[in-house]
Amino acid sequence: AELSANAMPIGVWVTVTVPDEVKEEFLKVMEIDMNGSRAEEGCLRFDLLDAGGGVYHFYEVYVSDEAALYHKTLPHYKAWADFKAKNMETIGATQTVQKFTFIGEP
Repeated sequence: AELSANAMPIGVWVTVTVPDEVKEEFLKVMEIDMNGSRAEEGCLRFDLLDAGGGVYHFYEVYVSDEAALYHKTLPHYKAWADFKAKNMETIGATQTVQKFTFIGEP
């Protein structure tokens, strides 16, 4: 991905609730997405957090908006997108996304 010289790191905090019956598949899909994302030049951080009770948070940080958009074009992201589309009534319906920028250096 082409990165602009004045790019500012941006992040996203995603929360989903995962039913027990798809938890194992969710964790496999997220391992694919997390490992692939961490290998991206524009990804500074990608963590999956278990809050208990089937609630998970993803903490993702990219060097720029361009890097975050590029992330959504890659096969490992598609694994997540396809899984979510297949589970729209549960996981998709509970998903919240909060974008953020940094104060100071990340």
